[in-house]
Amino acid sequence: MISKANKKMLAIVTAFMFMFTVFAPVGLVGEAEAASKNRVDRVVYVDKDEDFNALPRVPYLIIQDEDGDFSNGERFRLQLPGSAEWNLATGTDTATTTAAVASDGIHVTSGTVNYTIRAISDQVVDVTFNSGDISGNTFHIPLNVDLDNASGEIKVTINPMDSALSSGSFTFAVVEAGGTIATVSDKEDVTRGPAREGATITLDETRIGALSGEQVFRLRLPSGFEWVTTGSGTVTEANAYNFGNGSVEPDVTIHTTNNTRTIELRVNVAAPSEVSRGYITIDPVFNVTRDANMGDVKVDLLSTRGDITAISGLVIAEYLEHGVTISIDEAREFLAGRASVENLGNLDEEEYTTATITIEQTGSNALLNGRIVEFELPSWVKVAAEDDATNEQIFNAIFDSNGQTVFNNFWINSDRNKFEVNVNTPNTNDIELELPLIIEADKTGDIHLNVKGAGLNEQNLLVGKALAPVQVDIKVADVRLGVQQQSAPDIVITENEAGALMERGYLVVNFRDHNGLRFDNADFVVTAGDLEIDVDASSVQNERLLIYIDTESTVPSTIKVTNIELTVNRMAPEGPVRVDVGGNALIGYVSEENGVFTNNESDFNGRVLRTVFANVITPAPGEVRATASFSIGSTSYTVDGVEKQMDAMPYIKNDRTFLPLRYVAEALGVNENNIMWNQSSQTATIIKGDRVVSVQIGNYAMTVNGTTLYMDVAPEITGDRTYLPLRFIGQALGANLEWVAETQTAIVKQ
Repeated sequence: MISKANKKMLAIVTAFMFMFTVFAPVGLVGEAEAASKNRVDRVVYVDKDEDFNALPRVPYLIIQDEDGDFSNGERFRLQLPGSAEWNLATGTDTATTTAAVASDGIHVTSGTVNYTIRAISDQVVDVTFNSGDISGNTFHIPLNVDLDNASGEIKVTINPMDSALSSGSFTFAVVEAGGTIATVSDKEDVTRGPAREGATITLDETRIGALSGEQVFRLRLPSGFEWVTTGSGTVTEANAYNFGNGSVEPDVTIHTTNNTRTIELRVNVAAPSEVSRGYITIDPVFNVTRDANMGDVKVDLLSTRGDITAISGLVIAEYLEHGVTISIDEAREFLAGRASVENLGNLDEEEYTTATITIEQTGSNALLNGRIVEFELPSWVKVAAEDDATNEQIFNAIFDSNGQTVFNNFWINSDRNKFEVNVNTPNTNDIELELPLIIEADKTGDIHLNVKGAGLNEQNLLVGKALAPVQVDIKVADVRLGVQQQSAPDIVITENEAGALMERGYLVVNFRDHNGLRFDNADFVVTAGDLEIDVDASSVQNERLLIYIDTESTVPSTIKVTNIELTVNRMAPEGPVRVDVGGNALIGYVSEENGVFTNNESDFNGRVLRTVFANVITPAPGEVRATASFSIGSTSYTVDGVEKQMDAMPYIKNDRTFLPLRYVAEALGVNENNIMWNQSSQTATIIKGDRVVSVQIGNYAMTVNGTTLYMDVAPEITGDRTYLPLRFIGQALGANLEWVAETQTAIVKQ
């Protein structure tokens, strides 16, 4: 430690020029929350007892005054860990020196900036700027230290000491044990046979000058493998680089041993590396015998003499059986029906094209010359290609340049889900292909590509997965035969992913068999997400509903078709009513013109799904039965389990339950044309079957088929709707009534 009476100052000289350098500002803009931007210019790899005086160049701590906050008298401290000491020269407690100023990044000799350094301890120095305009400058502080049994990362820590500097710790050196670090490039695939080439092994010095003098080490292969070091063909080679001044590199010689699995390498590093770390490369060549085991080929490095670090398990190759394998980068997900030949230009490539499929050959002539390779997709998937595209055009669109070299005589069937190629010019290079796909709209699940032939064992490769673009939810309810404009269940259509419904197209819901069925009314509304529909361009057209998609969604969205009214005439069959969901907003190969939808892939279904919408029932002769429930204070009511909305709500007045007459009549099957209102006489008339009912606002008399019945409460108008007590509604319409006090619900049955 340093005594109080005799402190040391920081040495400012390195092997080049060891000085505190200041750079003028160059207009850099820093982070608003930081007073200065700090970093080190490099990280050096060193020995545990390294003296940085011996390095060709030390790291620098760079402090940049980004916001112009520095001023004269700024004072801060730099601290090292306990295993490092500042390289100090003998001197007084403080020292003043000058630093050259840089302008526009070029060193000049004019102009000085004074600063003072005070050594607090072996690990801590105190720095003060004494004079000069230092605002906005960049400072380079040399980190010249001496290590003592250090390990791991060596950091310098800035203590701002109330100055405008930002605090922080910065790694400027890493202690590496041993003399070398071994790395291997990507392993090579090899098969049985002579002179197989493995991946390059590189031995990097752990630090500059780590290797010096004679270095002797051995490389050992696994059992069943033999080194190739001599001969007219490819042999194992080794070279050394970047030692001394780099003008003359030392030779690396390779020597055989009494074991063909082991070779010895020798190199005399007479001139150690000086400016940057040296390294040795080995390019291995070996024979693979019948006794070798399949799998990774691992090399062990044994150090016999010198500083090269021993290591085992360097994987230089993988021993594979001779043959052909096929793989894919990833199995993508596709929306069923989305792509078509016509709309590919409007889609992202990943929406319809498989990831890259690679045919990899292990060994020479793995693909048998003159043989056929067969490819087959499921029957509900086909290659996207124009109807008039030639085989050559489709071939070139699928295969890369090497595939076009290796294969010829491309053939594809009329369904475009099977194709073949002939092996014409085999080589050992990988072949890549990508398949543009059209998927039948109502199909989902895994998509496999079956490949076989020409030496390739049959393989079912998973190339993708088909997803349904939407899901449809319907609470199936009964509808009655022979009733017009009756309530039908809501249809809720939800996208399975954003953009599943394509803009400027129609979402179509239509009856599978519309005989005796007709949509009379429906409302369309987006209940979730940011999808936009054009209500004015949407319509109800007898057997189908058309919803125009104006703008695609960026988040999965939901459309609700509500307030559906349905007419079921006597021709409709009893049983489930099914609807198909499709249209050119969902299916790329369906087009629309003037309301006519055309399936351009006629062998594919023109729907995304088919589902049950309602169930047609036949009431007893002469009657149509229905059950409706109305809750006090609610604008929602149900008819045969289907929830509906009204612009009025039931209420209780003077212990009487009042219901809106129109909605009760509609719930019991009365056509809206048979609900009449005479404004001048304030009279409501309802025709239900053979029953004609008439009531007048404020009048206690009610007529049913000409017979006058007297009520103890008169009809009244609330919110533009005619209300009648529950009891008299039942009497007027011939319905049975039930009051559930617990839920404040009136149930009307017929």
